[in-house]
Amino acid sequence: MIFHRENEGLRLIPIDLLGVAAIAYMVSGLLYGYYVLNITHHLAVWSSIGCLIGWCMFRRNALKNSILLVSFLKTSVIQRLILLSLVGISGMVIFFIYFGSNYLLSDKVLRSETINQTFFIRIPFYASILCAFVLFTDKECRYRKTKSLIFYLILIISLLEMNRELLLAVGLLYVFKHYQLYHRLLIPSGFIGLITILVVLIFFLVLIKPILYLTILGTSYDGGFLNFGETINWYKWLDYSAENNIDLTVVQRNDGWYSLFSLILPYSPVESASSIWFREILGNTDIGRTFGYSGVLWLSHYFSGAMICLPWILIFYFYSLRWCQSNIVNIIIGFGLCLISFRFFRSEWPLVLKTYLWTFLYPGLVYYTLSRLSFRKTLKNEY
Repeated sequence: MIFHRENEGLRLIPIDLLGVAAIAYMVSGLLYGYYVLNITHHLAVWSSIGCLIGWCMFRRNALKNSILLVSFLKTSVIQRLILLSLVGISGMVIFFIYFGSNYLLSDKVLRSETINQTFFIRIPFYASILCAFVLFTDKECRYRKTKSLIFYLILIISLLEMNRELLLAVGLLYVFKHYQLYHRLLIPSGFIGLITILVVLIFFLVLIKPILYLTILGTSYDGGFLNFGETINWYKWLDYSAENNIDLTVVQRNDGWYSLFSLILPYSPVESASSIWFREILGNTDIGRTFGYSGVLWLSHYFSGAMICLPWILIFYFYSLRWCQSNIVNIIIGFGLCLISFRFFRSEWPLVLKTYLWTFLYPGLVYYTLSRLSFRKTLKNEY
């Protein structure tokens, strides 16, 4: 599950993390609807079926195309990756020093505002995480102590940020790092592995932020100690939309332009569906409270009934592909897809696209390209 061990090395299977996230979100939402709201929305059921079909249909292909986590990098490339990683980490350290306790002790709404205003500082840091993952794939395990230092710096920053994507990245890095050191995989295989990952994921989604708020900020998380809102908000807003006959055409009016701008700009000049939803529909003006609009609700505007299965199946198909001939580029693409897996269930998909491109894929590819550049002058061929 997620990682697969073979004679030639460890392989990454992003589709497994997408499948486990689907189980966690879909089952939680359906149980909440059945036992709390006393209503089961067909769109949620069909979405769950679509996820199950997609996972079952394409996992074998995903295993065949799984990403080999072994690289044969030149020493100069490794040195540059280390330097670039430390540059990205240094930016976050400077950020913490500059904003100090005003940021570290602020609530999630104020944090979100600060994060939006300082997004460009975070882009190199996210690229550093992708670089760290590539560094740990080095077949010869060079600069082991330096790479461990990078890992622990990323861990500390992720804990201070209290960001689930960062903590998920740290978790995947740790599993791979542990395998590199001891040749032992922490995640069991088969059905036991599935149950283990589900338990860890539920802890990750429900308990991690309340625990971090208590230990780091010394305050209670506003969602309660058992923060089930992360896994059920998508169903809550689906029910709210159906009960109040919300016109999603108004909410999602910018989807096309937002998706287009996401390809070329880290900031969009038009508003996302979640921003419009929380401001115009729910009357909430806090910029940080844009959680849980959900992929199911977003898709319900474009697909009705059983047809909503199709986009979910297509997402699993995309996760099963081999995207590039370069193994390192595949590592960057696949690791980034792992980190956004849960977002398909709690955000509208144009926002997921922007997050993936500008937080993971583009920065990771830029850093890797920079690490391969040679600044030595080459002699012209003489004829």
